[in-house]
Amino acid sequence: MHHVPQPQDQARILKSVLETFGIPLPHRKALEAVARVMGHKDWQTHSAAFAQEQAAKHVKAQALQAIPGPQDGDIYEALVTVDQTLSARVRVRANSQEEAKRLLCVAGSNQYPHGFSVDEGNYRGSSDFYLGDPDDIENLSKPEYFDNDNFWAKVAWKDEQFAYGIELSRNEPDASDDERRATVSGTLSVSRDGFAQEQTVRLNVFGHLEAHLKACIAERDFDENFEKLKKRLMSQLRKSGRA
Repeated sequence: MHHVPQPQDQARILKSVLETFGIPLPHRKALEAVARVMGHKDWQTHSAAFAQEQAAKHVKAQALQAIPGPQDGDIYEALVTVDQTLSARVRVRANSQEEAKRLLCVAGSNQYPHGFSVDEGNYRGSSDFYLGDPDDIENLSKPEYFDNDNFWAKVAWKDEQFAYGIELSRNEPDASDDERRATVSGTLSVSRDGFAQEQTVRLNVFGHLEAHLKACIAERDFDENFEKLKKRLMSQLRKSGRA
């Protein structure tokens, strides 16, 4: 990812470049020159606009690449805020929600300023990192189930790289014959960065669809299918330049 220098650094770079050509430029004038080049009327306007732009980027980003905490724990995600002004979505591994609350703030602090971008005028060496809503911590690893009167059921979950889904629907839910009612169409899906790969499966499910999905997850019935879908998805991402 291309790194955009902070406004103060932009002025220092401009001043240094001009000096190599024998053109001295006071730092204050370098600040104003950078602002004009970037299309702003003065330095204060440019600095404020830069901070706002960087904040918007980080709010949209999935902030952290490194995930601290136990490597076999669940993945938790929440909005972490610094200095009451900038926020980023942060992910950690933890064995419980309480542990996740602690690690999320630690992760934000350790990542600063890589996961957050604060205007130099607001920078404090001891910044405060806190959860925007301490109860709004999502466990991404825990499968989330949806169902509709045993006619349709779905489960979705995530790991560090991919989002997964299994959706089942009965082909003939109102049929009088048990065998026909048990016929189910399923869709397995893996997605990442707006791209997805899917596979259709045919099943016979005589019991409740949600219970069947839970059994499939527990027994890891579709692990081999998902591995193939991930390989296809990674190939698609490489061709698009996203991997």
